[in-house]
This record gives sequence, C-alpha cells and structure tokens, in this order.
Amino acid sequence: MLHVNCTANLAKTLKMKLLPSPNEKGLDWLDCWYARDIPLDFPLDALLFTNVTTHYSLVHPFDRRESIDDIILVFQQRLAGVTNKPLPMRPEPYKVCKTSSRRVLGCMNEQAYALLHKVERQRSEEGVQFEKIEEHLNAGISGGLFPQAEFEKHLDQGAATKTKPTKFPHMRIVEE
Repeated sequence: MLHVNCTANLAKTLKMKLLPSPNEKGLDWLDCWYARDIPLDFPLDALLFTNVTTHYSLVHPFDRRESIDDIILVFQQRLAGVTNKPLPMRPEPYKVCKTSSRRVLGCMNEQAYALLHKVERQRSEEGVQFEKIEEHLNAGISGGLFPQAEFEKHLDQGAATKTKPTKFPHMRIVEE
C-alpha cells in the first residue's frame, strides 16, 4: 500500500485530514513517499514527491483544485513508468499521512529551492520543462545520497533477473 506523507501546507491546500505516520521500517521502500507543493508564478504550481529511502524525486504540475485521488492516480502512473512495472487496472489503495522525518523534509526543501532556481532560468530561456528539472534534481546529491543511483540500485535489488557473475576478479593486486 502506498503511503504518501504530506506536508501541512499541502494538506491545508487539499483540505484533507492526515493520518499518523506509519513505521517506515516495516514497509516496502517503493511505498513510502513524501509530498509537498511548490508555488510558482504560473497558472499551475508544482508538486514534489520524494522517496524516503533513495531521495529520488518526481515533479508534477499541480492544480490546487484537484482532488487527492486524481493526484495519487497520476503519481502512480508516473511511478509505474519510472519503474517499468505494469500499471494495475484499478488504482492501488493509499494512505495520506503526516510527515515524520526531518531529514527527508530538509532534502525536499533543498530540492524545492533548486527547482525554483531552474524554473526561473528555464523561463527566460526555452520555457519550463519539468522533465529536465526532475533529471537535474535526481542527478545531484541529496542528503548524502545520489538519488538516481540509489533508486536504480534498489530497483535492481528487487528485480527477478540478476546480472551474471564475472569470471574475472573485480580487483587484482599487482606487486612490482
């Protein structure tokens, strides 16, 4: 089950009540995400979803009149596309919870500032492209992690097919 920990600002915007945060240690790493809204000077704002374990982020355009069900449905579609997993016929159940990790919130604040900076730069150049901003956020470092590499590593650990072992040693000590 997907657990989305929303900031108080986002909960107030969407007019929803948050459940207590679950113990994230007992959940699958791909089911724990944090969400926050980022106000922009556009008709649409941005939503930032960040994975608790890897700090991998997804950025969505966000209309403040949308319902949480629509937002989660779009997020699940994006997540299925990123992970290359098949999309279920019906939307999966989810819980919207309070935030509990200050570390993830701090990383999200840094990513929000980076996103705002990229939006301002892209606005003056070729127009705002959230895909490029998302790539930039995940290619950097966040909370001591490289989000893209961590996300791929965790996906590979959960994959059924593993790479074949090599016949050569990974490291060879040579004395001269």
